Amino acid sequence: MQREVPVPLVPRWARWALVVAAATVIFYASVLAAPPAGPETGPIGFDKFYHAGGYFGLGLAVAYAVLDAERPLAVRLAVVFAVPVAYGVGIEVAQGFVPERALDPIDALANAVGGAAACALYAAVDRLSVLRPVAITGDR
Repeated sequence: MQREVPVPLVPRWARWALVVAAATVIFYASVLAAPPAGPETGPIGFDKFYHAGGYFGLGLAVAYAVLDAERPLAVRLAVVFAVPVAYGVGIEVAQGFVPERALDPIDALANAVGGAAACALYAAVDRLSVLRPVAITGDR
C-alpha cells in the first residue's frame, strides 16, 4: 500500500520566486564570480557534477513551482525540462562574452543532464502518486 505524503505548497508567486533565486545563484556563480582556481578538469571532469547538480536543483525548483498546475503531465514535464536546459544554454552563451570564462558545449550538456534528472524524478514521483499538494494559504 502506498502512503501519500502531503507536500505543503507556499503561494505560487513564492514558488516561482524560488526558481528566480536558484537561477540568480547559478548566474552569479557562472558569470559574475571569478572562476574557481584549481587543476584543469578536462573535457569531462569533476566540474560537470557541479553543473548537473546546479541545474538539477533548478529543475526541482521548477517542479515545485508547477506541482499543482492544472496542466497535463506532459506539459509540466516539458516545463521542468525546458527551463533548466534553456537557461543552461543561455548561461553558456553568456560565458562566451566573459574574458575569464568560455562557452563550453560539454558544460551545456551537463546542465541538460541535471535538468533531465529533475524531470525524471518529477515523472517518477508523479507516477508513484506519493505526493499530494496541500495549499498552505488560500492562494495556490
